[in-house]
Amino acid sequence: MARYKAHRSVFQNSFLQDEQLQHLMQVLGGTAQYVRVVGGAVRNALRHIKVNDIDLASVHHPDEVIARAEKAGFRTAPTGIAHGTVTIIGKGVHYEVTTLREDIETDGRHAVVRFGTDWQRDMERRDFTMNALCVDRDGVLHDLVSGLEDCREGHVRFIGNAQHRIAEDALRIFRFFRFSAHFGDGALDGPGLAAANEGVSLLSHLSAERIQTELKKTFSAPRADQLSLAVKAGAAIFDAIELGVDGADYQALAKCDRSDWSMRAFILWRHRPEALQLAVRKLKFSKADCARIDLLNEVIAFLDQCDLADTFQVRHAVYRFGAAVIDDALYLLSCFEQNSKHQYGVWAKPLENWQPPIFPVKAADLMQLGIQRGPDLGQSLARLEQIWIEAQFALTRDELLSHVGLSCDKETDNGRI
Repeated sequence: MARYKAHRSVFQNSFLQDEQLQHLMQVLGGTAQYVRVVGGAVRNALRHIKVNDIDLASVHHPDEVIARAEKAGFRTAPTGIAHGTVTIIGKGVHYEVTTLREDIETDGRHAVVRFGTDWQRDMERRDFTMNALCVDRDGVLHDLVSGLEDCREGHVRFIGNAQHRIAEDALRIFRFFRFSAHFGDGALDGPGLAAANEGVSLLSHLSAERIQTELKKTFSAPRADQLSLAVKAGAAIFDAIELGVDGADYQALAKCDRSDWSMRAFILWRHRPEALQLAVRKLKFSKADCARIDLLNEVIAFLDQCDLADTFQVRHAVYRFGAAVIDDALYLLSCFEQNSKHQYGVWAKPLENWQPPIFPVKAADLMQLGIQRGPDLGQSLARLEQIWIEAQFALTRDELLSHVGLSCDKETDNGRI
């Protein structure tokens, strides 16, 4: 076991500043023997990334954790009690506390565990070395699986035998690529990549919901270049879930600094949008997620028919679809250009300080001219709006309504224009 005091200031200037956390750790025993912060918070602090969630490990049985916390005034929720996890609810913060465990049985999806007091065994059952670092209340780092150097170097490496770790939980295949995209620096770990490719058949054990959650997290990686490396290395995995990346433009993907998962996915499958649309439904993405992909597909197809150097055509697209999605789409298209940032700036310039105008004619205006409610009214509004758009939004309400009079002189049937 390696203990490092040199990193105390890193943790003391990060999550250990939280007085509520300090109090909770004291309630759970205080010393490193009884309780430690573990996992993502430690990893992120060492890599100078914002810490969002704080997980703790404890030697106490879950019932004891609940009793101690509630006696100290915390509220609790047994969110994963069967696997030893209790959520401690503080003021504005939730902490997950998990009792030390070891696996009794695994089937690639679920594990049967028993609670214990052995820190070494608990760390060895985790996935990656950088995720098994822990810190005690005094800020001393405990590295039981040689993860510190991996964390510093951005080396996402399985603990122990990579094939065994994947056999325990097939989701670790996706997690390997996700963590490599988020925290990796350079090429993916060779043994880990080999084990992931060899374990492809295990993916059939996973639910659609678990896969889509990992995919969304993967494509939200902060560094587009590292995401591109991870996705390219994981091509066989995408084939296995019928979302192949043959012909993908990884160079364009590496340029997309916007960490919106749907934008990254659209770049990767730009030439196979129907495959992406089918996949998000098969993998049970939310209705909002599916609608987002459908909208991007529609907008990109529309812009592909436009001259993006024409200010009016870009503004027309904004009027039709909205400024936010057009901005996203222009950025996506620019990723395929040699000088993407410059090209995006050129295309997006017509949108600066420009608000889409409001169509000045209302249904009531046409009804006052004798057009009755029904299909004719809707068709008349649509025709006037098209005239207004073709005039580059320049015609006034009265000028547009004059077209109704002119048309009525030519057509006398049912008041249609």
